[in-house]
Amino acid sequence: KEADLVNPTTLAWDEAGHISWHSELYNSRAKGFCGDVDGGGHTIYGLYYREGNFAGLIPVAADSTNVYNLNLKNSFIRANGNPTGAAAGGIIGLVSGAGNNRSTANVTYCKVNNSAIVADHSQIWRISAVVGGGYNEGKVVVSNCGVTNMQMTTINPDTVNRTGAFIGSTTYTNHEVTNCYS
Repeated sequence: KEADLVNPTTLAWDEAGHISWHSELYNSRAKGFCGDVDGGGHTIYGLYYREGNFAGLIPVAADSTNVYNLNLKNSFIRANGNPTGAAAGGIIGLVSGAGNNRSTANVTYCKVNNSAIVADHSQIWRISAVVGGGYNEGKVVVSNCGVTNMQMTTINPDTVNRTGAFIGSTTYTNHEVTNCYS
């Protein structure tokens, strides 16, 4: 699959003028988006994602997912579900290795700024500006990315230890962050 951000068909605007993205198809650990997202250097302004166990431009990534050349600005992303280990991230909420297939997500040349990531349920453990986290051998690689002027909020005090600028938390030990700035 490939997502075309130049001619998007999956984004909509709500009454307040925010871009809304709701996709139950890609919002479970067992079934996530896999493919390439080439942002073409474009910036998504005002993404407003407000519900779900996993929240992000891509709520759940599975198998092999590559996101590159994409900017996210002035956005609000909130996860409010309750499965243990739920996640919120600006670009990807959760990289899921469902079935131990060792999924890998690569996020390259992306920027997230002037945005808020909110985890407002006690079971949300992973939160980050870029990738909320990885689960069940989901590997995360973030390179050449930038994060500026972010607000990350959680009601779970345990989440504080699993919050990061680029990757919140992952159960896979070989995640990578290279050449990034915040």
